Amino acid sequence: MILSLSVHVSSEVLPFFLFLVDLSKASALAVFALSARSREEINENIGRALALLGPAITLDAVVETLAIGLGTISGTTLIALLI
Repeated sequence: MILSLSVHVSSEVLPFFLFLVDLSKASALAVFALSARSREEINENIGRALALLGPAITLDAVVETLAIGLGTISGTTLIALLI
């Protein structure tokens, strides 16, 4: 029990996490890494990609964590009543 709530409720919310994952940012990181011609350039390209995408990835992770946390705390039955 976390915060007087059952932990099994979070297992009901976790599948919705897949809807929140943004694969375009992950694929952009891979494109940056794969566009390198040498090992040194791989490090530089990943650094450039993280400089560009890092703030957006961080913000997405925070929002996803908050959304899942609020969904877990409120309970899925309460969400179903609102819809």
